[in-house]
Amino acid sequence: MVFSTCPSCDLNVMFENDGNNDENKSLICPVCSSHWCRLCSSEPHWPMKCEEFRQWSEKWEQQYFVDKFHLQPDEELLRISCWCGSVLFLPSGTAHNKLCPGCLCRYDKTGMMCDDYLHWPYYPRLRKRRDLEGKPKEGYKVDVETMPRVKLIAKEFANICTEARNQRFDKDKRVKFEESALAAERPELVDLRKTALILVENCTAWLYIRHAEIHLQKDRSAVSHLLQQYNKVQFDLERKSLTIAKEIDELNSAVKNVIRTLSERLSSTDEEE
Repeated sequence: MVFSTCPSCDLNVMFENDGNNDENKSLICPVCSSHWCRLCSSEPHWPMKCEEFRQWSEKWEQQYFVDKFHLQPDEELLRISCWCGSVLFLPSGTAHNKLCPGCLCRYDKTGMMCDDYLHWPYYPRLRKRRDLEGKPKEGYKVDVETMPRVKLIAKEFANICTEARNQRFDKDKRVKFEESALAAERPELVDLRKTALILVENCTAWLYIRHAEIHLQKDRSAVSHLLQQYNKVQFDLERKSLTIAKEIDELNSAVKNVIRTLSERLSSTDEEE
C-alpha cells in the first residue's frame, strides 16, 4: 500500500501499489472529490505524460492569463503569491483591491494583502485622519512578479485551450449548466461537462506538443468536434430544445471518439519510440 496526499484538502489517501507506473492513472479524494495524478500529484493530464504536462504548464500558465484579460498596451500581468498559499494572476491596471479567493484578503497596489477589518472599508473621515497622521497601511507583504508578455503557444492551439478553460472555471456558466441539466432530469451531464472540457484542453495541449512530429489532422478534428458538440448541448439545454437527447448522445460519442483516437495514437507513438 502507498500513501498519497490530496493536493486540495491535504487528506492522506492510501491506495494499492500494483507496480504499474502508468502516468495516465489518477487518484480521487474520498472527502473533496478532487482528482490528481498518482505520480506527479498535479491535476489529471492524460494524454500528456508528467514531464510533458510540466513543460506545457509553464508556457500555458503564462499565456492563458495574458489572453484571458486582454491586457492593454500599458498593462502588465502580475503574479501575486498570497501569504495563504494562493497564487493570483491579475492585470496591473485593475489588481488593486481585488480579493484573494483563498483568504479573502484584498491586494493593495503597495504590494500587500490587507484584511478587510484592518484596511477596508474605512469610514471616509477615519481614512483621511490616518493619512494625515502618516500611519502606514496594515497588511501582509507579498511577492509580486511581473510576467513577460510573450506569445509562447500558437494561436490555433491557444484559442481552443482558452475557450475550454474559460468554460471550466466560469462559475456562472457552470452553475447555469448544472441547474439546466438537473431541470432536464439529466444529472449525468454535470460530470460529462467536466470530462468533455478537460479532454478538450489536455488533448489540445498534447496536440500542440506533438504537432511538429506526426500528422495529427484526424486527432485535431476529433477534439474540435468534441468542443463544438459540447457547445451545442449547452445551447440546447438553455433553450430546452426537443432534440437535447440526441445531442447528449452525440456528446457521449464525441468523448469516446477522442479517447479512442488519442489512445490509438499514443499506442502507435510508444511503439515507434
